[in-house]
Amino acid sequence: MNIQEKVERMKMGARPIYPYDSGIMCAMLDIKHGSRVLEAGTGSGGFTMFLAEIGADVLSYEKNKQFHEISKENLRGYKNVRLKLGDVAKVRESGFDAIFLDLQHPDKMIRKLRGKLKKNGYLGVYSPIMDDIKPIWRELEKSFINIRAVLLDHREVQVKKYARIKGMLGFPGFFIWAQKAEK
Repeated sequence: MNIQEKVERMKMGARPIYPYDSGIMCAMLDIKHGSRVLEAGTGSGGFTMFLAEIGADVLSYEKNKQFHEISKENLRGYKNVRLKLGDVAKVRESGFDAIFLDLQHPDKMIRKLRGKLKKNGYLGVYSPIMDDIKPIWRELEKSFINIRAVLLDHREVQVKKYARIKGMLGFPGFFIWAQKAEK
């Protein structure tokens, strides 16, 4: 079973991030085998599973107890994933290659977590809310470089006699990322 099928079949709490978005986000955050990743907002564990499958070492926080229990079930067996129930602001570890945020009011968490990144590390934020982009961007401008944002909006193509757009895959969202600036 491929990673897309695994995510589609997982138990759902929060809507997962699907692999077609995960791949783009991992590329932009330079996440690869062996990368240390701090994730905030595990949800159902779709992005976490993708990270685990590519061989990243993941520490993931979830504040919602129900989502935490669902993600524990979905991610059982992955030795490179540590799941924590609680607030990511209380993380003690540092030296992460990348930080990924999928939570409410992400702009408020950026300043708190910046020091947890390695030199030249990346921070990325996923949000389904367009109005989140501006405060995230403004916060990133304070201590990050190379800030970029994209709309994640994939559509499936169906081919029978003619090719046509079948419909949306997943749910559109916005991804904003930047690299830690060194002074």
